Amino acid sequence: MYLPKLIPFGMLLFQEHDTNKSANDLVRRAPDAVPRGYIIEHCTVPGVVALTFDDGPYTFTNHVLDLLDQYNAKATFFINGDNWSRHIDRKSTPWPETLRRMVDSGHQIGSHTWSHADLTAADSATRRKEMFLLEKALIKVLGRYPTYFRPPYATCSPQCLAEVEQMGYHVINFDVDPKDYLHNQPWTVDEAMRRFSQAVDAGQPSSSFLVLSHDVQEQTAKTLTPFMLQKIHERGYRAVTVGECLGDPPENWYQFSSPWETGTYLNRRFANSNRRRIIVIEQPGLHGLWYNDMLFIQPIPPYLFSTAFWDYIYEADLDLAKTLAGFMRSYCLLIRHEADFRLATGPSLNLIPRLPDDSGSEPEITFERFVDFMAQVERLDDAHVSPRYAYGFIRLSKLNSLSFLFFGRFAYFQVHRQLSTYVASFMAPVVTLFVVLSSVLSCMQVALAAQSTTAVSLSPAFAVVSNTFAIVVSIVAAVGIGLVVLLVVWVEMRNLVIFSLSLFRRPIF
Repeated sequence: MYLPKLIPFGMLLFQEHDTNKSANDLVRRAPDAVPRGYIIEHCTVPGVVALTFDDGPYTFTNHVLDLLDQYNAKATFFINGDNWSRHIDRKSTPWPETLRRMVDSGHQIGSHTWSHADLTAADSATRRKEMFLLEKALIKVLGRYPTYFRPPYATCSPQCLAEVEQMGYHVINFDVDPKDYLHNQPWTVDEAMRRFSQAVDAGQPSSSFLVLSHDVQEQTAKTLTPFMLQKIHERGYRAVTVGECLGDPPENWYQFSSPWETGTYLNRRFANSNRRRIIVIEQPGLHGLWYNDMLFIQPIPPYLFSTAFWDYIYEADLDLAKTLAGFMRSYCLLIRHEADFRLATGPSLNLIPRLPDDSGSEPEITFERFVDFMAQVERLDDAHVSPRYAYGFIRLSKLNSLSFLFFGRFAYFQVHRQLSTYVASFMAPVVTLFVVLSSVLSCMQVALAAQSTTAVSLSPAFAVVSNTFAIVVSIVAAVGIGLVVLLVVWVEMRNLVIFSLSLFRRPIF
């Protein structure tokens, strides 16, 4: 059955989604224990104080964690990926260990965007990029990403709110602001302490508070935090996470996912010194495989941008739907920036159709629309995506070597090259070895010649070693040439056998 004929191209995924549709049920949704769609500023559990720390991790974060351990207190850290600290997922930095310590100690991690961008002022593509980059970094470090989010500058427009709700986030602000970011000097931090005390002292035992602070500020870490913890203890409150102060169990604080690292961005693949050539193919079985300097990529068929198609395929053939979802997810990291999108839609690759059909009557697939669609694909539950795509790009030569064991074929896919290209793959090591051996032999010959024509006296052992080395090199060279000849003959005979057998076997694709 040729499925694309069943799908009207007018049903693009860029239109509004029907939340009753089966395909959309697979998209990530935040738990219902805490409402979504508006900004939460107050705790619902009485007698607690939810301390929150924004903008970290940073130099002072571990000191804050030490203080929390000392008071047996819990807190929430709304972190950035590239703000005060640079790239929290890099192993060369202390930040991955700090993040793991937060989780292991029972604290909660929330999103504060990748670079502390103002999401109200940002466009839709930037908003999604800011959220996704932090998710990706946290998946790399922790194997999870948060469902709680605090907007930078405490502002999130209705459009921002709608988009982060679609991504499955609870939006959290605060009802107590000590303004520690304005009072980060030893002679001004008293004002931040006064503001916190004023709010807490005015409360009843059943009151609760959601407090803003910043672990990137030195006076907050060293002066304000111990003061707040002591005040909480004296007033009989419990210091808890935001999730706990809202009555949300810890299993709802994060989404667990495997990092679908299918490769680097397209523009980086073109820029890297060891880049591979993108080979556009129309064989889905080759998508995501690489061989020597070639990377095989299957373009996205237009019908995969149709809601009607996805609703149909998840009902008709779940295994095929999982494979297609994995195929689309492989593009999530290939195309992350607008530069990637321009390369993918350019005439040299044409991986993404710019229009659903040739009439031009349908809306163009712009970068913003593409990002909106890929956000849905990225958040499919892993159980509804083929596990093959969790392995990223696969080396074709290894797949060929295992092909007979798993597929009953002599090769998964045989790549034929010109003889000159085949021989050229051996040239670098052969030339290097030839230059080294030639240099050594030349030096020895000069030394022996000097001994025979001048009064220079060399050790007899040197002469023996030189003669022996020359003989060994000659033997190795002869054996090497013989092995190269045998290798070429073996490869060509193997290709001939595979070609002959393929005439009597069903096609691979």
